[in-house]
Amino acid sequence: TNIRFGAIEILRQLRPDDVMLELVHRLDRDTSGVLLFAKTRPALMRLHALFRDEHKLQKIYQAILVGRWPGGERLIDVPLRKNSMQGGESMVVVDHDVGKESRSLFIPLAYYDHATLAEIHLHTGRTHQIRVHAAHVGHPVAGDTKYGDSDYNRHFKEQGFKRMFLHAWQLRFKLDKNYSITAPVDTDWQRAIDLLESA
Repeated sequence: TNIRFGAIEILRQLRPDDVMLELVHRLDRDTSGVLLFAKTRPALMRLHALFRDEHKLQKIYQAILVGRWPGGERLIDVPLRKNSMQGGESMVVVDHDVGKESRSLFIPLAYYDHATLAEIHLHTGRTHQIRVHAAHVGHPVAGDTKYGDSDYNRHFKEQGFKRMFLHAWQLRFKLDKNYSITAPVDTDWQRAIDLLESA
Protein backbone atom coordinates (compact mmCIF):
# COMPACT_ATOMS: atom_id res chain seq x y z
CA THR A 1 0.00 0.00 0.00
CA ASN A 2 3.08 2.27 0.05
CA ILE A 3 2.31 3.16 3.68
CA ARG A 4 5.31 2.46 5.89
CA PHE A 5 3.47 2.35 9.19
CA GLY A 6 -0.03 1.04 9.77
CA ALA A 7 -2.36 1.83 12.67
CA ILE A 8 -1.06 -1.02 14.83
CA GLU A 9 2.59 0.05 14.49
CA ILE A 10 1.73 3.64 15.39
CA LEU A 11 -0.34 2.60 18.42
CA ARG A 12 2.40 0.25 19.66
CA GLN A 13 4.84 3.17 19.59
CA LEU A 14 2.38 5.35 21.50
CA ARG A 15 1.62 2.61 24.06
CA PRO A 16 4.83 0.61 24.58
CA ASP A 17 3.53 -0.92 27.84
CA ASP A 18 0.74 -2.75 25.97
CA VAL A 19 3.04 -5.48 24.68
CA MET A 20 0.20 -7.71 23.40
CA LEU A 21 -1.65 -4.98 21.51
CA GLU A 22 -3.18 -6.44 18.33
CA LEU A 23 -5.46 -5.16 15.59
CA VAL A 24 -8.81 -7.01 15.60
CA HIS A 25 -9.97 -6.05 12.08
CA ARG A 26 -9.02 -3.82 9.17
CA LEU A 27 -10.47 -0.98 7.14
CA ASP A 28 -9.78 -0.17 3.51
CA ARG A 29 -6.77 2.12 3.34
CA ASP A 30 -8.86 5.16 2.35
CA THR A 31 -11.70 4.52 4.83
CA SER A 32 -11.77 6.44 8.12
CA GLY A 33 -13.47 5.44 11.34
CA VAL A 34 -13.63 2.88 14.15
CA LEU A 35 -10.73 0.47 14.54
CA LEU A 36 -10.81 -2.12 17.31
CA PHE A 37 -7.67 -3.28 19.13
CA ALA A 38 -7.21 -6.04 21.70
CA LYS A 39 -4.82 -5.76 24.65
CA THR A 40 -4.68 -9.49 25.45
CA ARG A 41 -4.55 -12.71 23.43
CA PRO A 42 -7.82 -14.09 24.91
CA ALA A 43 -9.61 -10.83 24.06
CA LEU A 44 -8.26 -11.01 20.52
CA MET A 45 -9.56 -14.57 20.09
CA ARG A 46 -13.02 -13.65 21.42
CA LEU A 47 -13.25 -10.60 19.18
CA HIS A 48 -12.07 -12.54 16.11
CA ALA A 49 -14.84 -15.08 16.77
CA LEU A 50 -17.33 -12.23 17.08
CA PHE A 51 -16.26 -10.74 13.74
CA ARG A 52 -16.73 -14.12 12.04
CA ASP A 53 -20.37 -14.28 13.22
CA GLU A 54 -22.13 -11.56 11.24
CA HIS A 55 -25.29 -11.89 13.36
CA LYS A 56 -23.53 -10.85 16.57
CA LEU A 57 -21.83 -7.72 15.25
CA GLN A 58 -23.29 -4.59 13.69
CA LYS A 59 -21.04 -2.54 11.41
CA ILE A 60 -22.51 0.85 10.55
CA TYR A 61 -20.88 3.18 8.05
CA GLN A 62 -21.60 6.62 6.68
CA ALA A 63 -20.86 7.67 3.11
CA ILE A 64 -21.32 10.60 0.80
CA LEU A 65 -22.73 9.09 -2.38
CA VAL A 66 -22.71 10.65 -5.83
CA GLY A 67 -26.19 11.69 -7.02
CA ARG A 68 -29.58 11.63 -5.31
CA TRP A 69 -30.41 8.20 -3.87
CA PRO A 70 -33.86 7.23 -5.18
CA GLY A 71 -36.54 6.49 -2.62
CA GLY A 72 -35.81 5.42 0.92
CA GLU A 73 -33.77 2.62 2.46
CA ARG A 74 -32.75 -0.20 0.16
CA LEU A 75 -31.07 -3.56 0.67
CA ILE A 76 -28.46 -4.25 -2.01
CA ASP A 77 -28.17 -8.04 -2.25
CA VAL A 78 -25.59 -8.62 -5.00
CA PRO A 79 -22.84 -11.31 -4.93
CA LEU A 80 -19.23 -10.16 -5.18
CA ARG A 81 -16.01 -11.77 -6.35
CA LYS A 82 -12.48 -10.59 -5.64
CA ASN A 83 -10.14 -10.35 -8.63
CA SER A 84 -6.38 -10.25 -8.13
CA MET A 85 -4.73 -7.83 -10.55
CA GLN A 86 -1.13 -7.53 -11.67
CA GLY A 87 1.06 -5.99 -9.01
CA GLY A 88 -0.96 -7.50 -6.17
CA GLU A 89 -3.82 -5.01 -6.35
CA SER A 90 -7.33 -6.39 -6.01
CA MET A 91 -10.54 -5.37 -7.76
CA VAL A 92 -13.95 -6.57 -6.62
CA VAL A 93 -16.65 -7.24 -9.21
CA VAL A 94 -20.31 -8.25 -9.23
CA ASP A 95 -20.55 -11.93 -10.18
CA HIS A 96 -23.95 -13.66 -10.07
CA ASP A 97 -22.41 -17.06 -10.92
CA VAL A 98 -19.57 -17.59 -8.45
CA GLY A 99 -19.61 -14.43 -6.31
CA LYS A 100 -20.01 -14.62 -2.53
CA GLU A 101 -23.28 -13.53 -0.94
CA SER A 102 -23.02 -9.82 -0.10
CA ARG A 103 -25.70 -7.62 1.48
CA SER A 104 -25.63 -3.92 2.39
CA LEU A 105 -28.56 -1.86 3.69
CA PHE A 106 -28.39 1.76 2.46
CA ILE A 107 -30.39 4.36 4.43
CA PRO A 108 -30.42 7.93 3.06
CA LEU A 109 -29.92 10.54 5.80
CA ALA A 110 -29.76 13.79 3.80
CA TYR A 111 -30.15 14.83 0.17
CA TYR A 112 -28.15 17.52 -1.63
CA ASP A 113 -28.17 18.79 -5.23
CA HIS A 114 -25.86 16.11 -6.58
CA ALA A 115 -25.13 13.93 -3.56
CA THR A 116 -26.66 11.91 -0.74
CA LEU A 117 -25.43 11.34 2.80
CA ALA A 118 -26.22 7.72 3.65
CA GLU A 119 -25.88 5.30 6.53
CA ILE A 120 -24.95 1.76 5.53
CA HIS A 121 -25.45 -1.37 7.63
CA LEU A 122 -23.27 -4.29 6.56
CA HIS A 123 -25.00 -7.68 6.69
CA THR A 124 -21.85 -9.35 5.29
CA GLY A 125 -18.24 -8.20 5.32
CA ARG A 126 -16.71 -8.57 1.86
CA THR A 127 -13.72 -6.59 0.63
CA HIS A 128 -14.80 -3.21 -0.84
CA GLN A 129 -18.43 -4.27 -0.35
CA ILE A 130 -20.01 -0.85 0.20
CA ARG A 131 -17.95 0.74 -2.56
CA VAL A 132 -18.88 -1.89 -5.15
CA HIS A 133 -22.55 -2.06 -4.14
CA ALA A 134 -22.84 1.74 -4.27
CA ALA A 135 -21.18 1.90 -7.70
CA HIS A 136 -23.30 -1.01 -8.95
CA VAL A 137 -26.53 0.93 -8.37
CA GLY A 138 -25.12 4.11 -9.91
CA HIS A 139 -24.30 6.05 -6.73
CA PRO A 140 -20.58 5.50 -6.04
CA VAL A 141 -18.83 6.81 -2.94
CA ALA A 142 -17.50 10.34 -3.44
CA GLY A 143 -13.71 10.35 -3.78
CA ASP A 144 -13.47 6.63 -4.60
CA THR A 145 -10.73 6.49 -7.24
CA LYS A 146 -11.18 2.76 -7.91
CA TYR A 147 -14.94 2.34 -8.35
CA GLY A 148 -16.11 5.95 -8.38
CA ASP A 149 -17.14 8.75 -10.72
CA SER A 150 -14.00 10.45 -12.07
CA ASP A 151 -15.80 13.71 -12.98
CA TYR A 152 -17.36 14.06 -9.54
CA ASN A 153 -14.05 13.16 -7.89
CA ARG A 154 -12.30 15.85 -9.93
CA HIS A 155 -14.87 18.40 -8.77
CA PHE A 156 -14.31 17.40 -5.13
CA LYS A 157 -10.54 17.55 -5.60
CA GLU A 158 -10.84 21.08 -6.97
CA GLN A 159 -12.53 21.99 -3.66
CA GLY A 160 -9.44 20.74 -1.81
CA PHE A 161 -10.65 17.25 -0.84
CA LYS A 162 -8.16 14.40 -1.24
CA ARG A 163 -10.01 11.53 0.36
CA MET A 164 -12.75 8.97 -0.08
CA PHE A 165 -15.93 9.81 1.84
CA LEU A 166 -16.55 6.45 3.49
CA HIS A 167 -16.45 6.33 7.29
CA ALA A 168 -16.77 3.36 9.66
CA TRP A 169 -19.06 5.21 12.03
CA GLN A 170 -20.08 2.62 14.61
CA LEU A 171 -19.50 -0.93 15.87
CA ARG A 172 -22.12 -2.59 18.08
CA PHE A 173 -21.62 -5.96 19.74
CA LYS A 174 -22.14 -7.90 22.94
CA LEU A 175 -19.50 -9.76 24.94
CA ASP A 176 -19.93 -9.57 28.72
CA LYS A 177 -22.01 -6.44 28.15
CA ASN A 178 -23.33 -4.39 25.24
CA TYR A 179 -20.78 -2.24 23.44
CA SER A 180 -21.40 0.63 21.05
CA ILE A 181 -18.21 2.26 19.76
CA THR A 182 -18.53 5.39 17.64
CA ALA A 183 -15.93 7.40 15.72
CA PRO A 184 -17.11 10.93 14.92
CA VAL A 185 -16.41 12.25 11.43
CA ASP A 186 -13.41 14.56 11.03
CA THR A 187 -13.28 18.26 10.09
CA ASP A 188 -12.62 17.46 6.42
CA TRP A 189 -15.83 15.43 6.27
CA GLN A 190 -17.81 18.20 7.98
CA ARG A 191 -16.36 20.74 5.55
CA ALA A 192 -17.62 18.59 2.64
CA ILE A 193 -21.11 18.47 4.20
CA ASP A 194 -21.05 22.26 4.70
CA LEU A 195 -20.10 22.69 1.04
CA LEU A 196 -22.93 20.41 -0.11
CA GLU A 197 -25.46 22.20 2.11
CA SER A 198 -24.46 25.60 0.74
CA ALA A 199 -24.65 24.56 -2.94
